[in-house]
Amino acid sequence: MTRTLASEITRIRGHFDGALALLDARDVSGLDRAAQLTRMLLRQALVEYQAGGVFPLNHDFAAGLRPTFVDDHGTRCAMAHLMDLGGASELVSEVAAKANHAYVDELAADPRFLAWLNAAGLTVEEAARIQPGYGCVPAADCLCTVAASGGGAAPAVVEATIATLSTTSNEVGVKVTAVHGETDVKVGDDITAVRYRSLDLKTGDSVLVTLTKVDGDYEVLAAVKDGQLGETCGASVPSDPFPNQSSRGKVGPISVADVVALREDTRDACISALKARDECFGVCGGVHDETGQAVTCTYGESDAGGAPISADAGGAPVTKPSGDVDVDAGTSGGVAAAPASTDDGGCSTTGGSAPASVAVLLAVAGAMLARRRFAG
Repeated sequence: MTRTLASEITRIRGHFDGALALLDARDVSGLDRAAQLTRMLLRQALVEYQAGGVFPLNHDFAAGLRPTFVDDHGTRCAMAHLMDLGGASELVSEVAAKANHAYVDELAADPRFLAWLNAAGLTVEEAARIQPGYGCVPAADCLCTVAASGGGAAPAVVEATIATLSTTSNEVGVKVTAVHGETDVKVGDDITAVRYRSLDLKTGDSVLVTLTKVDGDYEVLAAVKDGQLGETCGASVPSDPFPNQSSRGKVGPISVADVVALREDTRDACISALKARDECFGVCGGVHDETGQAVTCTYGESDAGGAPISADAGGAPVTKPSGDVDVDAGTSGGVAAAPASTDDGGCSTTGGSAPASVAVLLAVAGAMLARRRFAG
């Protein structure tokens, strides 16, 4: 099945429905009042995170779904977002640097993580349910949403200019400047679309939008400059018309005219044609193909020895979740467990320490209030 931005957002939002149901099912009468209030605020923050639809991109693994604590663009996963709100930003940064694809069960080897959960009134089981796995959307899959699928007609594609940008969600308002294909949308119309948050857009920028309305949303396929596509689905073109974009997973040059021409193909033929044009159209971040094999893309990032990022020293792909937490002394691949300390500001992992719960409560309440003031 071809993944699209809209289908990934829908899948992840559905995951959070299950997490919220688990949170609601727990009897929290045994928690201290501060922990109960913190948990209530974090639940509301999760609802807002779910509605915003701004989720990390998995640039590193095409095979299956993997947790991504913080992606290349700084987007936090749900747990990282909640921890940031709750005053654990330093731990979030450490996990992102050392164990970015670790699972909650692995992170639970760190007493600092357990202490934060305890103060926030959350269990490891609940945190694990909150944490989704993220899929890969290669540029070919994204661009080929313009092609016909399932025997139906190819969707229309419009060129547009950014009119408004939401600060709290992935929605953008655009004004249509050109229409390709049959649609009721006309030049001059104002429509709303969703975008990858990694797209470094500002008002006045030109974009290409597909009118598939997958899951009820139009999708911003790519930023456009001088008729050439910039970043699309987390992959950017080598001509680099947008120098501030991430350099990961650059794909071969492609123009608006090229994408419009792809509407004549079926989706499968479209994907095959783009992969034949440049293999990097079919991989995630220029790192792995759909079989999990490491790929050195012409324009992808590599280390000093020329090996693809996320490959081992011999160029072999990483075949297990990177950053598995190992608390043994001397390890370097994960987040080492902090030594036990009696000077932890009351943030112990047992007994539901009231001072720790109050500290996390104040951090969450302050952060959420600040976000509302900024958004308003």
